[in-house]
Amino acid sequence: MNKTDYLSIKAVLEACANGTPPSRYHGLCSNMYHCELTCPYNDIDDFYKKCFTSWPEFSGCKVYPVSDPENKGSIKHAEYEYDSCIIDGSFYDDTEYGLARRRLASHILTCLIETYGNNWE
Repeated sequence: MNKTDYLSIKAVLEACANGTPPSRYHGLCSNMYHCELTCPYNDIDDFYKKCFTSWPEFSGCKVYPVSDPENKGSIKHAEYEYDSCIIDGSFYDDTEYGLARRRLASHILTCLIETYGNNWE
């Protein structure tokens, strides 16, 4: 990852954490595609997934890392909640689920800064 990639990803994560993502119809990984990166997107996707597992609220599933607030621990319900957000664009709204997604974005941002920030901050 170079400085341009770092700053681009950081900006997207900050926007997601603040509830103002590039696209409210996309999750954290999909919003990353709004960045023009020189490094492979798979590398960033792998980095995100490592961050998911260190997040205290991790659902246990790297595909759907945020649990459904009413059915914690149910991957089926996490998938349903995610799919509902694709339809109505509520990924980052001020709901329990939306706020959890924003906390996850903040967590990934912290991981990004801790891992790469000393090089470019």
